Amino acid sequence: MKAAIYARMSTDKQSADSTVDQVARCRDFARARGFEVVDALVVEDAGVSGASRHNRPRLLDLIARTAEWDVLLCWDSSRLARDSEDLGWIRNRLRAARKAAFEASTGLDLFNVGAKVLGVMAEEYLTKLRADTHRGMQGRAERGLATGGTPYGYVSEPVPGDHGKHVPKRLLIHSDRAEIVRRIYSDFVAGCGLRQRALRLNADGIPAPRGKGWAPSALRAILVNPVYKGERVWNKTEWRKDHETGRRVRFERPEAEHVHTQVDPIVDVFTWERAQRAREERGGAFERDERGRLTNTAKGSHARRGRHPLAGLLACGECGGGFGALNRRSVFGCYWHRDRGPSVCANSLRIPADDLEEVLRWELAGVLTPGNASNVLSRALDLARARAERTTGTERLEQIDAALGRLVKLAEQGGVVEELADRMRELRAERSALREQVRELPDVDTLRPALERALSDLGALVKSGGADLLRRLLVGRRLEVRRHTFMLGNVSGDTFELAGILKLEIPAPTEADAGIRYGGSGGGI
Repeated sequence: MKAAIYARMSTDKQSADSTVDQVARCRDFARARGFEVVDALVVEDAGVSGASRHNRPRLLDLIARTAEWDVLLCWDSSRLARDSEDLGWIRNRLRAARKAAFEASTGLDLFNVGAKVLGVMAEEYLTKLRADTHRGMQGRAERGLATGGTPYGYVSEPVPGDHGKHVPKRLLIHSDRAEIVRRIYSDFVAGCGLRQRALRLNADGIPAPRGKGWAPSALRAILVNPVYKGERVWNKTEWRKDHETGRRVRFERPEAEHVHTQVDPIVDVFTWERAQRAREERGGAFERDERGRLTNTAKGSHARRGRHPLAGLLACGECGGGFGALNRRSVFGCYWHRDRGPSVCANSLRIPADDLEEVLRWELAGVLTPGNASNVLSRALDLARARAERTTGTERLEQIDAALGRLVKLAEQGGVVEELADRMRELRAERSALREQVRELPDVDTLRPALERALSDLGALVKSGGADLLRRLLVGRRLEVRRHTFMLGNVSGDTFELAGILKLEIPAPTEADAGIRYGGSGGGI
């Protein structure tokens, strides 16, 4: 029997070679049972949580490749998933494909009631771990100790004394950075805008809290944080992972659950309150969402202008920052150059949107040729047909044929012929419907004319559904806008190119496609 192995490590408290150890023990288990481990089917996830299967494409890919192995091995079921719903999903996929799975640590079959009990215990472990972590953090907050990240302008230092393994820390003022915070507040109260202040800080070479240079958003976060007037608030928000998407979502906690403690202030209360009043006066009619973007219909707001189809798809080739619409969608440029200044990014290119879209159409024309697209379409239809045969056709048809064979034998032995005949008619009708369902899948020749018509007008394609199309072609990447300087006689200037890998690909496997192996990132043309 061919064996696949899945190993996972989620926290830095485990040894660096934990997944290696898991694989080694699974190999020992396979050797003792006479299984043949396929090296290409040994999958490791390091630093990945087991709270949700949705953020583990390697696991999903392994489950999707059940046709290539007979038995799945893991150190224990918590390596596969800590959530009972996820474990149930994995068991259902294995059951449908008639595959086995074992825990190397206990030797239990994954379908064994003991393994299921261990799975429930693993899920409860996550719940208890969250509660214990939150309780410990709350205790630190109530004692005025540091909890989590350190705000800019402060430094966390160990509290003197013998505290054992976990040394508590407290927030102290960092004199140099505190002076920067005071300048930010005083300049803002005096009328200096956030972008102007960010440009000055970057021009002066002041290191930013994180990332590449100061941004207006970082300054806004400093201005609204009450810690700078000496009031630290813990437990204001809660981050929860959406099990279906694997993304973390922030929720506001009730005021009664907030924990307020005092720290040494960097600015006086009068200055802090003046800064809040200045924010309200300047922002007056401009409502913002949680990301700081304008949401109402005031002039210049995102809601009024709408998103450009290319928003989020372009990156500056010099600094890696976003490259997008600068003024009412007609001109594109580097956001970091605009918001952080030439000391962070020297790319001063300003490109008319029409020119950018024209170059993009040329880029797409080289990839979205009818020949290339038809080739991908053919592969996609082959996979769809195989999926239909597997999930709705072949397996059920085999079951129907076997049932019909048993009924014929029973009839030959003198069974109730009339009832058997009714059942046989039902099964034959179902078999005919399944065969028709598989035959109804369109072939490439049927879809090719429509595909060629869609590709004939790339301009309309980019402007209408272009954003979604590009996101699929880029597969998580962004096109880089690279600047080039040219000389024509005594005249010099700048031009640009779009650099990036555009591929036509079959999408990565999803849950609905389990049992069918997709081409993935290696399937580009």
